[in-house]
Amino acid sequence: MELTSTNSGGPELSSKINCAATGNSVIDRVFTGTLRTGNVANSHCSNWTDATGAGASAVNGESDFKDVRWTEDGVEPGSFFSRLYCFESQ
Repeated sequence: MELTSTNSGGPELSSKINCAATGNSVIDRVFTGTLRTGNVANSHCSNWTDATGAGASAVNGESDFKDVRWTEDGVEPGSFFSRLYCFESQ
């Protein structure tokens, strides 16, 4: 997976991240905890340790997008069932 620079304010993907472990295509919200700029968001379910407390919300993206919405497209409560993208930059 490659990130490309964009004029829309953040990184874009070379292809969508929409494949489940089963190989089936998935179109769904995904928790990222990451802003469209690539920076860590303040909303990340208390560092992924709390799904129901006062700070339990997280930035999410959409698995069906390659533009900046893959990483930031809204905020959901931590109790909301969602997939999780876990990645690091180098």
